[in-house]
Amino acid sequence: MSSGRSNTLVCYVILALYVLATNWAKPRSLLNSKHMSRVLSLALLCLGGVAVWVTETGVDMSRYWRAAQVAANRSLPEYVHLFRYEPGFLVFQWLAFKLVPSFDGFRLIVALGIWGLTLWALGLIVRKNQIAYVFFAYLNFFYFWTFSTNVIRQGLASGCVLLAMGFFLSGRPWKSLVSSISAMSFHLSSVVGLGIYVVDKLNFGTVVAFWGVCAVLFISGLNGLVSRLFAAVPLPYLAEYSSSSVILRYGGKINRLDFFLFSVIWLLWGLFSRKYVYTDEKYDFVLKCYMAFNSLFLTFGFIGFSDRMAGYSWFLIPLLVAYPVLNTTSKYRKPFVLLGFVLVIATSIWFGVLGTRYLVLGLFY
Repeated sequence: MSSGRSNTLVCYVILALYVLATNWAKPRSLLNSKHMSRVLSLALLCLGGVAVWVTETGVDMSRYWRAAQVAANRSLPEYVHLFRYEPGFLVFQWLAFKLVPSFDGFRLIVALGIWGLTLWALGLIVRKNQIAYVFFAYLNFFYFWTFSTNVIRQGLASGCVLLAMGFFLSGRPWKSLVSSISAMSFHLSSVVGLGIYVVDKLNFGTVVAFWGVCAVLFISGLNGLVSRLFAAVPLPYLAEYSSSSVILRYGGKINRLDFFLFSVIWLLWGLFSRKYVYTDEKYDFVLKCYMAFNSLFLTFGFIGFSDRMAGYSWFLIPLLVAYPVLNTTSKYRKPFVLLGFVLVIATSIWFGVLGTRYLVLGLFY
């Protein structure tokens, strides 16, 4: 292992242990405080920033960078009219390039934008002294990196949806609505975020039943009937991504059972946590949103790149893991905090975040 990777590993291990220790310490102590959480969050941002610099460039990111370079000699109104992307993303893209007209700088600004939205949202959902633990879980989650370094339009949209949830939970519905609309200005598929205002009115059992119906349609393949229902509706994205050419480019696989099973595992974790670890109105809301967003994936699993649809629910997984273990009043609180921590690290290693793709590259290979 090179000295650079060794140093990164040391930094990662120290930060990980501090994150665990702060949430093991007595509440309102110096170690378990909002000030320590802010320091650790800043350190995690720095570690993540280093990882962005060495991360392999994805296909989508390369395309967005080529588009951003056009901004060099264009005014903002001219630039917005050149591309078919959503206007919010085009404005962000233009500003990012004008601020730092280099590829590495552009990638870093995009990632920091998504992470900033995530941290802002977490500050509205969890206690201030818990933010570092939850953000650590996000930085170890593979799809968070997919959204941060490649599928960036949906990454920014997901950050806005999470922020909308945060504002809604903190009793600021108008700011929540603005965040939801902002999400759609980055990617139209984030219209799913409007579902948060519906699921809040539904009881928990109803949302579980709705997810179950969507799961049956997915497994049976009957969800393909949705395309016929919308056949008369002009939905260009649906027509494009359900075309045979796009599906072949995606590998010819639709209704991916591996994606379904992955989604089910975290739903089971949420249901287990709700019953045996901790729940309150916030966690019930987050879990209902997870099921509602995941139902979108189950409904449109017949299209190519369906993981992009699943991503809206998967974006909530770190929160689903961390929230109950941090807030439990059980006498087994410390073991639960450790369980969540181990689950985060294990998932990180399994999907290559820690070791081969993003954090501490080359650690295991």
